[in-house]
Amino acid sequence: MGKDVEEYSLNAANLELLLNNEIQVIRIKHFATSAEAEELAFQLLAHAKRTHSVKTITRLGISYYEQGIVDGKGNYFGLVEECNQTLETLTRTSFHPVRRLINLLSQYIPDVGVMSEPGYGDYFAGVGKLREGYTPVHIDFGPRDAPDWGIGEVTAQLAWNCYLRIPATGGLLKVWNKSWNPQDEAFAVEDTYYHSESVVENSEYRLYQPTVGDVLLLNSRNFHTVTPCQDRIAFGSFIGLMPNGALRFWS
Repeated sequence: MGKDVEEYSLNAANLELLLNNEIQVIRIKHFATSAEAEELAFQLLAHAKRTHSVKTITRLGISYYEQGIVDGKGNYFGLVEECNQTLETLTRTSFHPVRRLINLLSQYIPDVGVMSEPGYGDYFAGVGKLREGYTPVHIDFGPRDAPDWGIGEVTAQLAWNCYLRIPATGGLLKVWNKSWNPQDEAFAVEDTYYHSESVVENSEYRLYQPTVGDVLLLNSRNFHTVTPCQDRIAFGSFIGLMPNGALRFWS
């Protein structure tokens, strides 16, 4: 059951509504120019080809889930410095999306920065993603995914993507008006972070069309997916609200 989309722009009031899950998505229009977006997409693809396969663009940077929960916390944090150096190199001729969004959100929240883990140091933040095919229904929420990590302390969580290239069809962000709760684990797919589509059966949803250079910022505790597509390139990370009111980025 789809509903018409009401678009919300970034301001202090809407950011608070998003963190409180009273709205689902904020669109930041013209976050990057089309030239900046294309240059970063080019650099990401060139990097992927240098590292064996274009498919590895999905692994530009590291994921706390894949390189951390699956392979161990020490493995994840051992890769952070190398990934930061790679990101600095790839963004040199275009723009640094994470740094730009931190600066933008700092207009509304006094303390915005990269997440740090006691005993390990800073997380990595910022992953380039090439979407092909279908993305299963899922949520992203530190207290559910990594309760024994620092991100397990967040009281709200957002995810964002800056769109660098979009396909002619498909690739829409689909967000259900249903927020994860522990009872939904009955629908979890074993050994993944996905859920069966049964979890959102009969729930309303909205579809958001990506636009090159725009950012879509969503409350990632709501079930969401990306509709089937080919060659959609985006760049993003997670943002958590800490108990002290600070915002922290990570991937």
